[in-house]
Amino acid sequence: MLRMTNKDKSAVTWSDVKAKLGDFDRAGLLGLVQDLYTTSKDNQNFLHARFGLGCERRGRGPPSRCRGHRATAVKRGAEPDGRDAADAA
Repeated sequence: MLRMTNKDKSAVTWSDVKAKLGDFDRAGLLGLVQDLYTTSKDNQNFLHARFGLGCERRGRGPPSRCRGHRATAVKRGAEPDGRDAADAA
């Protein structure tokens, strides 16, 4: 496994990651998401909430009513109803 120093980590940006993602095909992206999914429970919870999975099965209604969905929407800077966080204030 490659290990990066703190100096290396600070030099890598979202643009670098985004450029690498452009090299992936559909199967490669699915494999990447599967790797992230199996890596941690937090990743699993994030993906479930991001895609609104599991809310209906628990009787909580549409994904917008799912607590996890609201949490990820707020983290991304948007209100759960789709409004921009700045507009909601």
